[in-house]
Amino acid sequence: MRLPKVLAITSLFACTTAPCNAQSFDIHAPEVSRGALEGEALSGINLGDPRTGPRNAHEFKLGYGVSDRWMLEVGALVDKSDGEATRLARLSFESISVLIPVRKEGLALGWFNSVEVATSEGIHNALITGPLLHWSRGPTSLLVNPFVEKTFGRGAEPGFDFSYIWRGKTEVAHGLALGSMGFGRITNIAGSGPSMQDHRVGPALFLEAEIEPGRHVEIGIGAFAGIGRDSPDASVMFNVGVPLVPGRH
Repeated sequence: MRLPKVLAITSLFACTTAPCNAQSFDIHAPEVSRGALEGEALSGINLGDPRTGPRNAHEFKLGYGVSDRWMLEVGALVDKSDGEATRLARLSFESISVLIPVRKEGLALGWFNSVEVATSEGIHNALITGPLLHWSRGPTSLLVNPFVEKTFGRGAEPGFDFSYIWRGKTEVAHGLALGSMGFGRITNIAGSGPSMQDHRVGPALFLEAEIEPGRHVEIGIGAFAGIGRDSPDASVMFNVGVPLVPGRH
Protein backbone atom coordinates (compact mmCIF):
# COMPACT_ATOMS: atom_id res chain seq x y z
CA MET A 1 0.00 0.00 0.00
CA ARG A 2 1.27 3.46 -0.75
CA LEU A 3 0.45 5.01 2.58
CA PRO A 4 2.05 3.26 5.52
CA LYS A 5 -1.32 3.30 7.21
CA VAL A 6 -4.53 2.35 5.55
CA LEU A 7 -7.11 5.05 6.03
CA ALA A 8 -10.09 3.53 7.51
CA ILE A 9 -11.30 3.77 10.90
CA THR A 10 -8.74 5.98 11.91
CA SER A 11 -6.60 6.23 17.54
CA LEU A 12 -6.51 3.54 16.90
CA PHE A 13 -7.20 4.88 19.32
CA ALA A 14 -8.04 8.41 19.92
CA CYS A 15 -10.00 7.86 23.10
CA THR A 16 -8.10 6.96 26.23
CA THR A 17 -10.87 7.16 28.80
CA ALA A 18 -13.73 4.93 29.81
CA PRO A 19 -16.37 5.15 28.63
CA CYS A 20 -14.99 5.68 25.13
CA ASN A 21 -16.95 8.21 23.10
CA ALA A 22 -16.06 10.47 20.19
CA GLN A 23 -12.82 9.54 18.52
CA SER A 24 -11.06 9.30 15.25
CA PHE A 25 -10.96 5.83 13.71
CA ASP A 26 -7.40 4.82 12.88
CA ILE A 27 -6.35 1.42 11.60
CA HIS A 28 -2.70 0.54 11.06
CA ALA A 29 -1.20 -1.70 8.39
CA PRO A 30 2.23 -3.38 8.59
CA GLU A 31 3.48 -1.34 5.65
CA VAL A 32 6.16 1.35 5.58
CA SER A 33 7.96 3.24 2.81
CA ARG A 34 11.46 4.53 3.58
CA GLY A 35 11.70 8.32 3.43
CA ALA A 36 7.95 8.86 2.98
CA LEU A 37 6.35 11.77 4.84
CA GLU A 38 2.59 11.61 5.02
CA GLY A 39 -0.20 13.58 6.64
CA GLU A 40 -3.61 12.42 7.81
CA ALA A 41 -6.78 14.16 8.92
CA LEU A 42 -9.11 11.76 10.73
CA SER A 43 -12.61 12.66 11.90
CA GLY A 44 -15.20 10.80 13.96
CA ILE A 45 -18.69 12.04 14.87
CA ASN A 46 -21.21 10.43 17.23
CA LEU A 47 -24.94 10.57 16.49
CA GLY A 48 -27.85 10.07 18.85
CA ASP A 49 -27.19 9.77 22.58
CA PRO A 50 -23.88 11.55 23.31
CA ARG A 51 -23.47 9.61 26.59
CA THR A 52 -21.01 11.39 28.83
CA GLY A 53 -18.21 12.27 26.46
CA PRO A 54 -17.37 14.39 23.39
CA ARG A 55 -19.63 14.19 20.35
CA ASN A 56 -16.93 14.72 17.73
CA ALA A 57 -13.17 14.34 17.46
CA HIS A 58 -10.57 15.26 14.84
CA GLU A 59 -7.03 13.90 14.75
CA PHE A 60 -4.13 15.24 12.71
CA LYS A 61 -1.04 13.09 12.12
CA LEU A 62 2.37 13.17 10.48
CA GLY A 63 4.20 9.94 9.76
CA TYR A 64 7.77 9.37 8.54
CA GLY A 65 9.26 6.15 7.19
CA VAL A 66 12.66 5.81 8.88
CA SER A 67 13.27 2.62 6.89
CA ASP A 68 11.24 0.06 4.96
CA ARG A 69 10.61 -1.69 8.30
CA TRP A 70 10.04 1.16 10.76
CA MET A 71 7.80 4.21 10.84
CA LEU A 72 7.41 6.97 13.45
CA GLU A 73 4.29 9.09 13.78
CA VAL A 74 3.07 12.01 15.89
CA GLY A 75 -0.54 13.07 16.30
CA ALA A 76 -2.79 15.60 18.00
CA LEU A 77 -6.44 14.96 18.85
CA VAL A 78 -9.00 17.72 19.36
CA ASP A 79 -12.56 17.02 20.52
CA LYS A 80 -15.75 18.85 21.40
CA SER A 81 -18.67 18.11 23.72
CA ASP A 82 -22.12 19.66 23.38
CA GLY A 83 -22.13 23.20 24.78
CA GLU A 84 -18.37 23.29 25.33
CA ALA A 85 -15.41 24.73 23.45
CA THR A 86 -13.15 22.64 21.26
CA ARG A 87 -10.11 21.42 23.20
CA LEU A 88 -6.78 19.74 22.55
CA ALA A 89 -7.39 16.38 24.24
CA ARG A 90 -4.10 14.55 23.77
CA LEU A 91 -0.85 14.06 21.86
CA SER A 92 0.35 10.69 20.57
CA PHE A 93 3.77 9.29 19.69
CA GLU A 94 3.61 6.05 17.71
CA SER A 95 5.82 3.52 15.97
CA ILE A 96 5.11 0.73 13.50
CA SER A 97 7.59 -2.11 13.00
CA VAL A 98 7.16 -4.40 9.99
CA LEU A 99 8.02 -8.05 10.66
CA ILE A 100 6.51 -9.64 7.53
CA PRO A 101 5.74 -7.07 4.79
CA VAL A 102 2.45 -6.83 2.92
CA ARG A 103 2.32 -8.71 -0.38
CA LYS A 104 -0.39 -9.25 -2.97
CA GLU A 105 -1.12 -12.69 -1.52
CA GLY A 106 -0.85 -14.11 1.98
CA LEU A 107 -0.18 -12.92 5.50
CA ALA A 108 1.71 -9.88 6.76
CA LEU A 109 2.66 -8.98 10.33
CA GLY A 110 3.75 -5.86 12.18
CA TRP A 111 3.88 -4.45 15.69
CA PHE A 112 2.43 -1.20 17.00
CA ASN A 113 3.51 0.84 20.03
CA SER A 114 2.10 4.17 21.20
CA VAL A 115 2.39 6.62 24.07
CA GLU A 116 -0.57 8.95 24.51
CA VAL A 117 -0.09 12.08 26.61
CA ALA A 118 -3.19 13.77 28.00
CA THR A 119 -3.46 17.55 27.57
CA SER A 120 -6.97 18.07 29.02
CA GLU A 121 -8.94 17.12 32.13
CA GLY A 122 -10.73 13.78 31.99
CA ILE A 123 -8.22 12.22 29.58
CA HIS A 124 -5.68 9.65 30.74
CA ASN A 125 -2.10 9.05 29.67
CA ALA A 126 -1.86 5.61 28.06
CA LEU A 127 0.55 3.01 26.71
CA ILE A 128 -0.78 0.96 23.78
CA THR A 129 0.80 -2.08 22.13
CA GLY A 130 -0.23 -4.95 19.90
CA PRO A 131 0.16 -6.79 16.58
CA LEU A 132 -0.87 -5.62 13.12
CA LEU A 133 -2.36 -8.56 11.19
CA HIS A 134 -2.98 -8.35 7.44
CA TRP A 135 -4.22 -10.96 4.98
CA SER A 136 -4.79 -10.46 1.27
CA ARG A 137 -5.89 -12.52 -1.69
CA GLY A 138 -6.46 -10.86 -5.03
CA PRO A 139 -8.65 -7.75 -4.61
CA THR A 140 -9.75 -8.77 -1.09
CA SER A 141 -7.95 -7.99 2.16
CA LEU A 142 -8.52 -8.19 5.90
CA LEU A 143 -6.69 -6.03 8.46
CA VAL A 144 -6.97 -6.54 12.23
CA ASN A 145 -5.46 -4.48 15.09
CA PRO A 146 -5.93 -6.10 18.54
CA PHE A 147 -4.33 -3.86 21.20
CA VAL A 148 -3.74 -3.90 24.94
CA GLU A 149 -3.82 -0.52 26.71
CA LYS A 150 -2.66 0.61 30.13
CA THR A 151 -3.33 4.06 31.56
CA PHE A 152 -0.73 5.71 33.78
CA GLY A 153 -0.15 8.87 35.76
CA ARG A 154 -2.72 10.90 37.67
CA GLY A 155 -6.15 9.28 37.76
CA ALA A 156 -4.99 6.09 36.02
CA GLU A 157 -7.64 3.37 35.78
CA PRO A 158 -7.01 -0.09 37.31
CA GLY A 159 -6.18 -3.08 35.14
CA PHE A 160 -5.62 -3.36 31.40
CA ASP A 161 -8.00 -2.38 28.61
CA PHE A 162 -8.47 -4.28 25.34
CA SER A 163 -9.33 -2.51 22.10
CA TYR A 164 -9.62 -3.75 18.56
CA ILE A 165 -10.34 -2.50 15.09
CA TRP A 166 -10.72 -4.51 11.89
CA ARG A 167 -11.40 -3.79 8.25
CA GLY A 168 -12.37 -6.07 5.41
CA LYS A 169 -12.56 -4.70 1.87
CA THR A 170 -12.69 -5.71 -1.77
CA GLU A 171 -11.57 -3.54 -4.68
CA VAL A 172 -14.48 -3.34 -7.12
CA ALA A 173 -12.94 -0.83 -9.55
CA HIS A 174 -9.70 1.07 -9.94
CA GLY A 175 -9.44 3.39 -6.94
CA LEU A 176 -12.69 2.16 -5.37
CA ALA A 177 -13.13 -0.47 -2.65
CA LEU A 178 -16.17 -1.52 -0.63
CA GLY A 179 -16.06 -3.17 2.76
CA SER A 180 -17.00 -3.11 6.41
CA MET A 181 -15.28 -2.21 9.65
CA GLY A 182 -15.63 -2.94 13.32
CA PHE A 183 -14.29 -1.31 16.45
CA GLY A 184 -14.48 -2.24 20.12
CA ARG A 185 -13.12 -1.56 23.57
CA ILE A 186 -13.37 -3.49 26.83
CA THR A 187 -12.37 -1.52 29.90
CA ASN A 188 -10.45 -3.36 32.64
CA ILE A 189 -10.43 -6.80 31.03
CA ALA A 190 -10.32 -8.72 34.32
CA GLY A 191 -13.26 -6.92 35.91
CA SER A 192 -15.29 -5.81 32.91
CA GLY A 193 -19.05 -6.17 32.64
CA PRO A 194 -21.48 -5.40 29.79
CA SER A 195 -21.69 -1.76 30.91
CA MET A 196 -17.94 -1.29 30.35
CA GLN A 197 -17.87 -2.36 26.70
CA ASP A 198 -18.11 -0.39 23.47
CA HIS A 199 -18.62 -2.19 20.14
CA ARG A 200 -19.43 -0.69 16.73
CA VAL A 201 -19.74 -2.13 13.22
CA GLY A 202 -20.85 -0.92 9.80
CA PRO A 203 -20.14 -0.43 6.08
CA ALA A 204 -17.24 1.59 4.70
CA LEU A 205 -16.14 3.04 1.36
CA PHE A 206 -12.52 3.56 0.32
CA LEU A 207 -11.34 5.86 -2.47
CA GLU A 208 -7.88 6.41 -3.93
CA ALA A 209 -6.84 9.06 -6.45
CA GLU A 210 -3.43 9.59 -8.07
CA ILE A 211 -2.26 13.21 -7.84
CA GLU A 212 1.03 12.49 -9.62
CA PRO A 213 3.00 9.33 -10.42
CA GLY A 214 3.71 7.49 -7.18
CA ARG A 215 1.53 9.78 -5.01
CA HIS A 216 -2.03 8.86 -4.10
CA VAL A 217 -4.60 10.54 -1.89
CA GLU A 218 -6.69 8.07 0.12
CA ILE A 219 -10.16 8.71 1.53
CA GLY A 220 -12.13 6.50 3.92
CA ILE A 221 -15.82 6.99 4.71
CA GLY A 222 -17.82 4.84 7.11
CA ALA A 223 -21.00 4.66 9.20
CA PHE A 224 -21.10 2.46 12.29
CA ALA A 225 -23.92 1.29 14.55
CA GLY A 226 -23.27 1.02 18.27
CA ILE A 227 -24.05 -2.47 19.61
CA GLY A 228 -22.59 -2.25 23.11
CA ARG A 229 -24.10 -0.81 26.28
CA ASP A 230 -21.42 1.86 26.37
CA SER A 231 -21.64 2.64 22.64
CA PRO A 232 -23.19 5.72 21.03
CA ASP A 233 -26.23 5.09 18.83
CA ALA A 234 -24.15 5.58 15.68
CA SER A 235 -20.81 6.99 14.53
CA VAL A 236 -19.58 8.47 11.25
CA MET A 237 -16.00 8.39 9.97
CA PHE A 238 -14.29 10.59 7.38
CA ASN A 239 -10.52 10.21 6.86
CA VAL A 240 -8.10 11.71 4.37
CA GLY A 241 -4.44 10.78 3.85
CA VAL A 242 -2.06 12.84 1.72
CA PRO A 243 1.52 11.88 0.76
CA LEU A 244 3.70 14.96 1.34
CA VAL A 245 7.03 13.44 0.31
CA PRO A 246 7.17 10.15 -1.65
CA GLY A 247 9.14 7.23 -0.28
CA ARG A 248 12.38 5.87 -1.72
CA HIS A 249 12.49 2.34 -3.05
